[in-house]
Amino acid sequence: VRALQRNDPESAVKWLKTATQVDPYDYRNYYELAQAYQRANNATAAKEAESEVKRLQALLTRLTELSEAAMDQPWDAAVRRELATLCRS
Repeated sequence: VRALQRNDPESAVKWLKTATQVDPYDYRNYYELAQAYQRANNATAAKEAESEVKRLQALLTRLTELSEAAMDQPWDAAVRRELATLCRS
């Protein structure tokens, strides 16, 4: 984020909050938002953004595992149901 490169964490926070609203499943936006909050000395908000990074990474990991299981077990409906449930959440 250019605002962070310019040492303007407040502007970075503004832009990155918008980015997380536009694409709430892109963990990289939350990662950069956490960095911006840290540089803006907002430790609480930084921890919240870091928690969201971890949650989204775990979600992506589980989606990958289930996708691979669905390919390996084409007749297992339970795998596909869990995958569908996860995608809807």
